[in-house]
Amino acid sequence: PAKTPHLATTPRNDEDTSQIYAACIENGTREVGIAMLSLHPPSLSLYQFSDTSLYSYANNILEVTSPSKILVVQSPVKSAFTQILSEKYDDTKIVNIPRSQFSDSKGIELLNQLSNCPNEIFGSTTPTKNRYLCLSSANAVINYALNNENIQIYPSSLRTVFHPLEGHLMIDPMCLTNFNIITAPKSSLLRFSTSKKNLATPSLFNFLDRTITTNGERFLRSNLAAPPSDPRHINLRLDFVRELADNDELKNEIKNSLKGIDDLDPVITYLVANHAKKCQPSFSLDVILKLLTVSKNMSKIHDCLSQMSNVLAKSLTGAIEQSNFDKIIEALSDFDDTFDNDKKQYKGDNSKYIYIVKNGRNSVLDVTRKTYDKTIEEIYNLPQEIFDKYSIKCQIKFNKSRRYHIQIKKSDMDKNQLKLPSEFIFVTSSDSYISCTTQELLILNKSNESSEFDTISVSQKFAESKMNNIREFISSIYSISEAIGFIDFLYSLAVVTSEMKNANRPIIDEKMTSIKMVDGRNPVMEKIFQNKLSENMSKILTSDMKNEFIPLSIYLTPVKKISILSGVNASGKTTLLQTICLNLIMANTGCFVQCKELSVPIISSLFIKSSQVNDYIESGTSSFKREMMELSNISMHSDQRSLVLIDEPCSSTSALDGCSLAWTLIEKLIINKSFAIISTHYRELEEMSNIYKEVNSNQMIS
Repeated sequence: PAKTPHLATTPRNDEDTSQIYAACIENGTREVGIAMLSLHPPSLSLYQFSDTSLYSYANNILEVTSPSKILVVQSPVKSAFTQILSEKYDDTKIVNIPRSQFSDSKGIELLNQLSNCPNEIFGSTTPTKNRYLCLSSANAVINYALNNENIQIYPSSLRTVFHPLEGHLMIDPMCLTNFNIITAPKSSLLRFSTSKKNLATPSLFNFLDRTITTNGERFLRSNLAAPPSDPRHINLRLDFVRELADNDELKNEIKNSLKGIDDLDPVITYLVANHAKKCQPSFSLDVILKLLTVSKNMSKIHDCLSQMSNVLAKSLTGAIEQSNFDKIIEALSDFDDTFDNDKKQYKGDNSKYIYIVKNGRNSVLDVTRKTYDKTIEEIYNLPQEIFDKYSIKCQIKFNKSRRYHIQIKKSDMDKNQLKLPSEFIFVTSSDSYISCTTQELLILNKSNESSEFDTISVSQKFAESKMNNIREFISSIYSISEAIGFIDFLYSLAVVTSEMKNANRPIIDEKMTSIKMVDGRNPVMEKIFQNKLSENMSKILTSDMKNEFIPLSIYLTPVKKISILSGVNASGKTTLLQTICLNLIMANTGCFVQCKELSVPIISSLFIKSSQVNDYIESGTSSFKREMMELSNISMHSDQRSLVLIDEPCSSTSALDGCSLAWTLIEKLIINKSFAIISTHYRELEEMSNIYKEVNSNQMIS
């Protein structure tokens, strides 16, 4: 018997959602080229930069993106970078491939064929001179994915972006967990609730996450891992967030529009990559439906943004207008998702697929659809025929197993003292209803199912024939998807800003030379305090029964760039480090902060050393060795545009050795001219303020 074609809601499997391949290569001067290919949605990210002796920037990119495979050059003698990767990652993650696969000339040829914007990648200068390493990696990673994933990338469809390291705040990936930025440590038992999540782990990501779309959530996560550092971009975001936070009506309109937008990642995946095994033709109908839905809601978002006066809103409005989405709508003119709502529909009915193609577009489709409508009409006329014949009131119901069947109320049968005629077969009973069918209804069901199958099959083929017309606008679909994520991200920041009681606008200016935080509050900790469970625990554990957060302040100047915090346990040293860290990241993402005043210069790198240092059994390193590696990385790579936050340095060894090592570290930070806040129990370090004019000592009182 004919079966209805499977209509999945998304053309991706769970294992595809995190499938990212990376290819890395370096030259003799420690210049690194990285190509990162994401399979869902298909996109290629290119990086080329001069790295440090420990390849910190490359490690940062790989840890944040967490690729499933890392491709390196096969060689009998491992390079320094390959050796570092081999020590850090499992052998199953590192893939050695021949050097011939890393070819910049083949990479240029491949991207000219597949990229949707090759001119933007190559630029006006000679690509083999400025970006030859990342182009070599691009050839390696694309060919590896094509050969191992059995996919085909359509010409001129792959989104390719070159990412310069400049303009972003570099954060050590380990700190994203240890300081509760992206996730909380596994040992954390506390939870808090937001308007989006109930009992979320206490992290800055969960505190800020009010996003509605998957793209918005992804945008928020990536911005917290690597927020911008350009004051111009940050201030444009702050202007947008401020205006939207103050306008509740506009905020609700944007929220409702975003709720109606489907995830465009499956659409992009389908249009760019032809998965020979995983994708079915039925996905074309879902692609059409998603594009129709997005087109309607994007016009609503455009109207909302046009009501705003800030520069970023006007820029986003212009981007939507220039995205060729009108041409996409024109390419979809043969389709319509506003089918007749008077049609009889039940859960499991595929009416949205049956009526998606407009009448008169395909003669075969018109015939099969007419047959389908006729069987539906005959099915829904049966209750009246049964009533005229047997005086039994009944109605037509639908489910996936029985399809259309008859349902009769038991109370009506008992009231009228009626018996079920023998014509009714396959009878089942519940407390209130009798379900059954008839021979005539079974025949109509088969006819209906057959016409439904034929209609959807023809609709699928018709939609497939229009895919190349839509594929021409893949760049615009990429841009719209990115705009949706960015708008959703800004909406989330606006919601959080309006919810915070003590939110103020941060000041980030390249002319600033000092870091100043006045009455700063830890947003994550304060959210925990608002939780009822935390409130009850506080009443049990404290005698004064208070759970109020005490605001903290810190001031670093060009003369006093290093602050040493001392004090007894639970005096707030670690909390101060977390407070300045989280508020700084919030400020750089474009969110208002929980400080009376926060002013910072351009910070290009944020180094954090948490006191949570454990033995790393899998790598055979002790807590002391691990801590020395972290502090060595900080001392070697921090500069005058770095903020260093260290919680109890050198605490994994003896007091005498630890104090000496911490003293040496601070002297190195003085040479590097870095901003630094260091908490410690070594009282000897307080004497450094009497020796070095750059050091200031502060006593924390509990």
